[in-house]
Amino acid sequence: MYWGPETPDGFGDGTYPAPVEINCRWLDEQILFKSDDGEEHTSKAMVIVGQVTERGGWLFFGLLTDLVAPTDDPKEQTGAYEILQFDSKPTLRANELVQTAFL
Repeated sequence: MYWGPETPDGFGDGTYPAPVEINCRWLDEQILFKSDDGEEHTSKAMVIVGQVTERGGWLFFGLLTDLVAPTDDPKEQTGAYEILQFDSKPTLRANELVQTAFL
């Protein structure tokens, strides 16, 4: 499950787009990675996704029916994690991209 990044509403708050189900491979692994600003972080999980996801978005391992209402705020969902880093690299044959989100 994927929520895109929060969009400011002009009144000091923000809203998230509706969650969508995506295909992915969720690995509960702690991996050391560097953010764009050079800081080191340890992931809670690494998720290989079949589409571009954005830093600041959220991922949840499950289906729409697994979510607890309301579903418009991923911070309210137990087991939903913010995407801290997103990498997109070509495969060895350079015919596909491997897209990885670190949570």
